[in-house]
Amino acid sequence: MGCIMVLASKKTTKSINTMRRQCRYLIGAALMSASIHAAEQIDIPLYEKGTDVFYLEAYLDGYGKTEFMLDTGSGPVALASDVLAKLKSQRKATWSHQEVALLANGRHQNIEIYRIDSLQLAKGCRVEDVEVAELPPGTRNIIGINLLKKTAPFSISTAPSLLSLVGCNALVDTVAAGQ
Repeated sequence: MGCIMVLASKKTTKSINTMRRQCRYLIGAALMSASIHAAEQIDIPLYEKGTDVFYLEAYLDGYGKTEFMLDTGSGPVALASDVLAKLKSQRKATWSHQEVALLANGRHQNIEIYRIDSLQLAKGCRVEDVEVAELPPGTRNIIGINLLKKTAPFSISTAPSLLSLVGCNALVDTVAAGQ
C-alpha cells in the first residue's frame, strides 16, 4: 500500500489512520536510509616515520601531493613558507590577517594567516577555502583540529593506522551545489 493511496482511500477513519502511520514510517525509513548513505566513511591511511607521530598525504590545488603531519593539538592547518610561496605564485593562496598564536612551549608568536583555495584529503574529501598559518621554510606541513572539525565526525585508529572521516561527503555535496 503506497502513501498516495492514503489520500485517495475512502475506507474507515481507523483504516486511513493506520495507512497514514505506515506512510510516515515508510517516509522516515527512506530519509534515514538516505542519511546513512550520505554519511559514508572515508578512510585515509596514516603512516609513522619511526616516531609516535602520524603523517598523511594530501593534495593542494596549485602545488600537488604533499606530506602533512596530523596534529590534533594544533588549531589551524599550517604550511611551510616555501609551499605557500608556490601557492601564492599560482594565485591559489591570499593573505588574510595576522594572529597571535600560543605555541606548545607556552610562548606567544605573531603568525601570518592565509586562505588557500582547497585541500584534498582523499578522493571524495575536498575542503575549500581553508585558513592556513605560515611556518618557516622547510618545516613540516600540519593538519590541525580546525580542518578535522570541518570533516567531523572523525576518528583516528592505530591498528590499522587510519584517519576516518564521515563529514567529507557533506563538504563535497556543498561544493558541488555551489554553496
